[in-house]
Amino acid sequence: MTSHTISAPLSQDDKALLLKLARQSLALAVNGCDPLELALADYSPPLQAQGASFVTLTCLGELRGCIGTVEPYQPLVQDVCEHAMAAALEDYRFFPVRPEELPAVRIEISRLTTPVELEFEH
Repeated sequence: MTSHTISAPLSQDDKALLLKLARQSLALAVNGCDPLELALADYSPPLQAQGASFVTLTCLGELRGCIGTVEPYQPLVQDVCEHAMAAALEDYRFFPVRPEELPAVRIEISRLTTPVELEFEH
């Protein structure tokens, strides 16, 4: 097995901030506004670090959108904001989220760890 670095855990404050930013990004996207302008220096090192995430939206218990990536390619805070917007507007399985749905939308953020190669024999 190949050794990989696992991302440091996020603090409760970081988690709460990611959820707040995801909600803001979702509202901006649904209302046709420009995305948040993020100043990376304003965020903790774990949020500035490259990260991979999935953002899942549900409404009244039903899946409403889910977008993400398995490989990190941008800062985690930016990744979450972009995927929140994309989950609302670009998941081809659903119509775009409407402004009147926003109060009922639940957001779940999944932060993926670095992929680990698994060995197997068949």
